[in-house]
Amino acid sequence: MFTCIIPTLWRSSRIHQLLFDLINCEQVGEIILIDNAPSEAITLPKVRHIICQENIFVNPSWNIGVSLSSYENIAIINDDVNFDTSIFAILEPQIKDIGVCGMMFENYSIKETQPIKIFDLVERPYGWGCLIFLHKSNYNHIPEQIKIACGDDYLIKFAYKATKLLGLQIESDISTTTKLPEFGEQQAKDYEYFTQHYK
Repeated sequence: MFTCIIPTLWRSSRIHQLLFDLINCEQVGEIILIDNAPSEAITLPKVRHIICQENIFVNPSWNIGVSLSSYENIAIINDDVNFDTSIFAILEPQIKDIGVCGMMFENYSIKETQPIKIFDLVERPYGWGCLIFLHKSNYNHIPEQIKIACGDDYLIKFAYKATKLLGLQIESDISTTTKLPEFGEQQAKDYEYFTQHYK
């Protein structure tokens, strides 16, 4: 079983289909929805709706989601992606062996899922962090100073093994929320902090 962690500000309409698909996936045991734009409580099967009184940003949301997870298998999911949920059954038996596994950019352009291949990560491809699979024991708590950017880079840097997955059909607008101008200043701070402390 998987815990799925989804931070959201409700800026992408894709989240509604995403929740529907995850609720109907047999391998998904729970969905932790970290709501950074306070809204009315949501009552849906499998969904634990965590309402934040203010935007705590994406990386702290990942930390909270993992800490609250009931299952050892984790999927960290952007709220602006839709994907073939058959991947959960494929990865479940090997979740410990893949380390921290993100996506290859080619996945965003293929029309249907292909035989899944997993490669060791040398350099993080664009879109790697939109969908991440890992075992809970492989998660490293992200420093609170890094709020939006570089969370994926931090997980990669401190993972015992980092990989990338090819062959999963994904639809996404990629960074629907984080590319908004209002978040530019914080991301610049994140890059500066990460570069100074972890490069």
